[in-house]
Amino acid sequence: VAVASFARTFKEAQNYVMPVIIGALIPSAAVSLPSVRLEGPMLVLPVGNMVLLTRELFQQTCPWSSVVIVMLSTTLYAVAAIALAAKLFGQEAVLFVDVGSYKTLISRRFMRPSSTPSLSQTLILVALLFPVSFYAQNYLMASSTENLVYKFKVIVLVQFVVLFGIVPLAVCGYLKIDVANTFRLRLPPARAWLGVILLGSSSFLIAHWLLQIQSWILPQSEAWKETERRISSQLETAPLWLLVLLLSIAPAIAEELLFRGFLLRGLSTSMRKWSAIVTAAAIFGVFHFMVERMPMTTLLGIVLGYVCWQTRSILPGMLMHAMHNAWLPVVSSLDERIPRALGMVEGQHPPTYISVLIVLGAVVVFAAGMLIVRSTPRASAVDR
Repeated sequence: VAVASFARTFKEAQNYVMPVIIGALIPSAAVSLPSVRLEGPMLVLPVGNMVLLTRELFQQTCPWSSVVIVMLSTTLYAVAAIALAAKLFGQEAVLFVDVGSYKTLISRRFMRPSSTPSLSQTLILVALLFPVSFYAQNYLMASSTENLVYKFKVIVLVQFVVLFGIVPLAVCGYLKIDVANTFRLRLPPARAWLGVILLGSSSFLIAHWLLQIQSWILPQSEAWKETERRISSQLETAPLWLLVLLLSIAPAIAEELLFRGFLLRGLSTSMRKWSAIVTAAAIFGVFHFMVERMPMTTLLGIVLGYVCWQTRSILPGMLMHAMHNAWLPVVSSLDERIPRALGMVEGQHPPTYISVLIVLGAVVVFAAGMLIVRSTPRASAVDR
């Protein structure tokens, strides 16, 4: 629809749409080979993943986790395409069908400065980053768990620094979008820092307890448990400061810039508060590609989105996010009695679970942090 909207006649529309059809047929034909399976990069390949999913559903060889990833990725692509089509219908280049005016859609000198990205710009960027991010992680992590620390360094550079950091900033610069306003680069009220410190010091314990309950209801496969043991054994040999940098600080800064900065700001231009927060959190969960962890990651995204919205700043969310991610490497480096009390020692028989008293204490601290964040001045219509 987006491509055909530029046509002046039905025949011209056919000519415009033909390359789109061919582009969709190529992956459809490629994945029809019996040797191609619905795994790895094929899970997020546009069009091709749906063809593979249909085939494997008929063969009853498709795990439910693959179905979730295919449906979520295809939904993201479709929403981005609809947003692009809706944006094009309001452009003068389409209304007046002037070939020369098409340049106004992509030429920077014809763009007008704006304070925030539009909904379509936000969704298109996220839809493009999704498969690239998936391919990058799959290429580095799918082969083996050897040299894991080195691979984490490459992921931090490629995914977090380039894709989640530089690309959104570059898009804002090219489209003449106010960077400071889009990414909420401002100091929050002083009491907001106390609130996020309480949230960051308790959120991991609550999430860890909920994941333990989930694993009791839906046990993990032996293959996944073996992979986790190999990862843990390699990370134990790395210095703590490097693990905190790779697993905590870098992801916190980059993911907050993309999801609570560019994405949440773009969604807020067309959605109400909670609709924008939940949608951004759901996309945040999908980007982690682990179906078993998506519900918990989405809940964390909702909390981070609420913190960003209430404090009118992305900085408190970065601190909370970093503290949440730092819990695992920091606690694992302490005396073994502490991880054992928290049920974080792999391979225990019978497995231990976090104490109810510790969970209740974490809930109280978390609730206090939320009340403090809630007491910060609400975002106005102009400043939100």
